[in-house]
Amino acid sequence: EKIPINLKRVVYENLKVSYKALQRRDDALRMAKQLWLMDASFLNGKHINVENAKHALNSGLSYARFIWTNHKGKEALKFLSTLERKLKGKIGLAELYLLKGRVFEEDGKYSAALFCLSKAANTPTTDSVQKNLYSWSFAWLNYKIRNYPQAAKTLKDMLLIETDPGKKSQETFWLAKTTAQMAQVEESRNLFEQLTQDDPISYYALLSYRELKRDLPPPSKLSHEGFFSK
Repeated sequence: EKIPINLKRVVYENLKVSYKALQRRDDALRMAKQLWLMDASFLNGKHINVENAKHALNSGLSYARFIWTNHKGKEALKFLSTLERKLKGKIGLAELYLLKGRVFEEDGKYSAALFCLSKAANTPTTDSVQKNLYSWSFAWLNYKIRNYPQAAKTLKDMLLIETDPGKKSQETFWLAKTTAQMAQVEESRNLFEQLTQDDPISYYALLSYRELKRDLPPPSKLSHEGFFSK
């Protein structure tokens, strides 16, 4: 009796995870490749089912990550380019561009990395969480290579749609750091001040006190000002 494809997928996935946990890298890589080859077999023909394309993307990205983490960045990039050709125009490929960007970044190829991360960040989506996940990688690399104007622009755009308070603190802090690097002293200071007021006991608020070269207020003052009630 023929085994249903969904059951095969579960078996391969469980074996892959188990081998990885047991540090049997070659076996885990073999299972990842087997899963990808199975999903890729459904990509033939002009009319590709969206669900099949999604399965192929997920298993393909998993296989690419295994290749990359086995210190084979060039091989991973070659495979990702093949995956992109097969799926382009069928489904969104933001996750693929994000992974390509990270591989290029690790290899020190920052222009190629920024190109891929920009494609990830600008892939149309209605999911603000995913949008900001991709945008964060783009902003961070721009900050890392001292392209501060682009980092600041991206962080400001992220803040406009951010809904998570913790992420908002993180983005505000790094926007403050970025504007400081651009010698926009007043804006930077205002952002650090904002963090100490809006989320006073958060990790980034504590870092902001340090950036402001200001000691933490004593516990009695914090209690009096309702510091711990926020």
